[in-house]
Amino acid sequence: MHCIENNDVGYLSGNSTWHGLKQYHLVGNRPVTTDESRMTIDFEVEKVPTFVLPDLPSGSYAIVRKDRDGLVSVLAPAVGERYVATHHREVFNMINEFLLASYPLKIAGVGTLNGGATWWIQMLAEQYYVRGDESPNELRLSYSHTYGVDAHSIFCTTTRIVCNNTRKAGMADAVANKMMRKHKHTASATMKINADMELMAELHLAVQKDKEHMDYLAGIEVNHSYIQAFMQEFFPKPHDDSSTRQKNQWEKDSRAVADIFASGQNMTGSARTSRYALLNAYTDWADHHSYSRDPVDRWVDSQNGKRADMKDAALAWLSFLHMVDTGR
Repeated sequence: MHCIENNDVGYLSGNSTWHGLKQYHLVGNRPVTTDESRMTIDFEVEKVPTFVLPDLPSGSYAIVRKDRDGLVSVLAPAVGERYVATHHREVFNMINEFLLASYPLKIAGVGTLNGGATWWIQMLAEQYYVRGDESPNELRLSYSHTYGVDAHSIFCTTTRIVCNNTRKAGMADAVANKMMRKHKHTASATMKINADMELMAELHLAVQKDKEHMDYLAGIEVNHSYIQAFMQEFFPKPHDDSSTRQKNQWEKDSRAVADIFASGQNMTGSARTSRYALLNAYTDWADHHSYSRDPVDRWVDSQNGKRADMKDAALAWLSFLHMVDTGR
């Protein structure tokens, strides 16, 4: 499953798209334009009452999508009376008028999922390299929202381009929430977009700190004992009485991380066997190889959910655990 339905639309910078589906268009090595962004939300959204019988209201409401060709589809089957279905076009207009007009941000990707129920946008804030890593890292300011499911979500991620691996950027994440504040779906909960050049300076500082942190990790090589300690921490071996399925999953997951680490990951010199390389191997596994019934759910979760928390925990372990049995 990919959650990209026939009437979904997306535009992406770069050279790879989700599942190769024609609904998501590659624009090459340029930013996505504002006109392309608006094309992803070129339909109307309306909150309508639902009925148990033709003349008996249920007391609940649905969010529906109305296309220009007259087609109507349901985006959220049941929401409350106070729920306000802010059109994502309004959110984008505010982002365009304030953030994109005020800051040196470029749209890296934008699109809908689940037939238009979900809309997301990522804006490139800054690009940087870590020593020994041939793949650029990008700090992206992100917004996503699904009608009837969640509140407006704002977060920052760093994306390592060669394998599209993502990490939450702690300090930058806090700045992102100042730039675009999260609200629930009530009449007074209009999305607030801040345009303050000091915030962009804070975001730049966050990038510098992240680069310094990654450079530090890239400068510390790991040996077999250290890798074993890391694997035991994040992939503890199942007990003897564990099920065959649990044992097989453990073996599959731990082997995937080991294989990614051994591949070199487009790194050079000692960086290939550093804590930074181990972090990226784990990140790659979490983003692309960990079990999920729905790859898109995994994509969202890897940026701003439990998988993001897992990667934060790995970063903390690699950053602050300096001693293992070997004395390193």
